Amino acid sequence: MIKKAVLAALFGFSSCAHAAWVTTELGSLGGTYFTVNGITNSGQVYGSGHLAGDADVAAFITRNGSFQQVGSMGGVGTFSMAANGAGQLVGYGYTANNGGHDGFLFDNGTVTRLTLGGTNARAEAINDAGQVVGTSMLPNGNDYVAFLYSNGVMTPLSLGGASSSVGMINNHGQVVGAGQLADGSYRGFLYDHGVMTQLGTLGGNYSGARSINEAGQIIGTSNIADDSAYHAFISSNGVMTDLGTLGGSHSSANAINASGQVAGWSLVGNGVHAFATVNGAMVDLGTLGGNYSSAEAINAAGQVIGNAVRSDGSFTAFLYDDGVMYDVKDLLSGGFEAVNNIAINDAGQLAGTALRNGRWEGFILTESADTHVPEPAGLALMLAGLAAMALTLRRKQAD
Repeated sequence: MIKKAVLAALFGFSSCAHAAWVTTELGSLGGTYFTVNGITNSGQVYGSGHLAGDADVAAFITRNGSFQQVGSMGGVGTFSMAANGAGQLVGYGYTANNGGHDGFLFDNGTVTRLTLGGTNARAEAINDAGQVVGTSMLPNGNDYVAFLYSNGVMTPLSLGGASSSVGMINNHGQVVGAGQLADGSYRGFLYDHGVMTQLGTLGGNYSGARSINEAGQIIGTSNIADDSAYHAFISSNGVMTDLGTLGGSHSSANAINASGQVAGWSLVGNGVHAFATVNGAMVDLGTLGGNYSSAEAINAAGQVIGNAVRSDGSFTAFLYDDGVMYDVKDLLSGGFEAVNNIAINDAGQLAGTALRNGRWEGFILTESADTHVPEPAGLALMLAGLAAMALTLRRKQAD
């Protein structure tokens, strides 16, 4: 007991290192509008922004410290949606066809158009093998269908009804989304190397899959038995589990990490609260003082990011880490006035958009261990503590 007490006294005051956040300013593409959509695990940031003069918008991805832009696809504006570890970027760009837009795959300067023949399409996710999923209008001009682009081939993904949408693709090439059945109802789906599987529901007439991790665990939203409410679910090995709510009627799952933790939002009382699961159970992450928060992503370490309303009604982005919800604006240096979009990678880097002097700019936040040399007084206390410990041990040995 004495030994433990001395150790506590010795190390309790010491705080030899504390977490510090380093802000890297990315600037913009020269115009007023600028938004960051994500950051890859290798630290590449992607998004879209106005060019100088605000007459055009370009999708971008950072490469070697600079913006690599996706040029015009015939109309005004290209917009990014996702990127993989190799720096391949997907999104959509407006064409010269009466305001329509095509999906694209951007690979180190080369643009590949992705469409099933209709006037509108967009590429929404990409895995590390370069397989792309998205949604495209069909040539009939009425129906939208999910697609998989792999090895130069566009494959429509459908459950037999008129329309479908895509959620995510993992690095095994498994695709999830939602599709209309012949009777007009919707079901979540898993498309796995040519095999299409319906996911079922939580008893209601609708389900949709939002994401899938490398273990094949699927998350999404489904109506419950009487279709009076919808709940977040996780599906593993063909079994769909209702994640419930935080006390309100509805909940929604937005993200899942490698270990199967789910993040999203739930109605609670007269508000909406972000949640994350721990051992399969929902944990209320709280808010930043207002009545709204929503979790949008969770990384491999269980860090959660999302959006929240402060007590004064203003909107901001949050980081939830080790039981604490942080206002991302408070982590930034550089005099930024507000924070908009936020993203996180598995290394814990944050990327987002912040307002300064009327312009939106990009940033990266990196957590760093800021090690401190003890002050002279602290050093004296440390030496005194070591001397006390040595004396205590000698007396104990003498006894």
